[in-house]
Amino acid sequence: MAGFGLHTQNTPAQDSWVVNVVYEYQNETMPHKIDINFVPDGTIDFSKTKKSDLEIVNTVMQPMITNVEIAAMRQGIVVDFWRVVNWLFVSSYWALLADLGQTTATTYPSLPSFQGYYLMDFSSPVHHPETNNIWVNDTLYGIYSELLLGTIMPLLGSPVPLATFAPLNETNRIHPTTTTFWRTYICSVRELKAPLPAMVSIIVSEYAFVKGAYGLFIFLASWYEKRKYRQRMVPFPILLTTGNVCEGCDSDDTVLLDACCDRCRHYV
Repeated sequence: MAGFGLHTQNTPAQDSWVVNVVYEYQNETMPHKIDINFVPDGTIDFSKTKKSDLEIVNTVMQPMITNVEIAAMRQGIVVDFWRVVNWLFVSSYWALLADLGQTTATTYPSLPSFQGYYLMDFSSPVHHPETNNIWVNDTLYGIYSELLLGTIMPLLGSPVPLATFAPLNETNRIHPTTTTFWRTYICSVRELKAPLPAMVSIIVSEYAFVKGAYGLFIFLASWYEKRKYRQRMVPFPILLTTGNVCEGCDSDDTVLLDACCDRCRHYV
């Protein structure tokens, strides 16, 4: 995995910037990280990059490098893998800033890390000059445009235009511009409904509430009636032995009292 360096001051706007290559062997659990430093013209900065580290990275990334070289051979060109990597990062970086109307980069120092996360101190911005901007520096513009026409486009199978890019000058260059961010969101405007749809909506909504309340009422009423019936029910043995029951036995009490008639007490 390759990417910009983790420290917040790493930017192609400087005279040297870093690509972090992180890899992990199959029999290991801890990843390894090697820094590949580049200078503005797209070549590797060997004053900060060890040749032994570069050899390790080339070995790890050999399958990818081989595929790129095979694709280049099919197009009849010779490719420098790491110059292509530098071109991808640097051109994307400056193109993104240009899209935002910027020609210079601003970075922020990092605060003490917390659980591996880097927080930036926005109160201390670091403004970098536009010296290494490929859309401003005529020399760098020529290097990167030549690599685009001679290597990148053939690798992608894109037709290469016959004409070259015009050199930069005071008019043919990118200038800082004010960029506006547009946000779109769903907005609902309240409007009165027509009488008939409004009446239908009200009836449907009220029906849901009335039906629920009516169902609850029926449930409670049924439960009450069943409970009342069980309290007034005469014991089954008495029903089997006598056809008539006195008023005391048919009262709301569930237990036969001593004050009941002789017939009920006899069978109790």
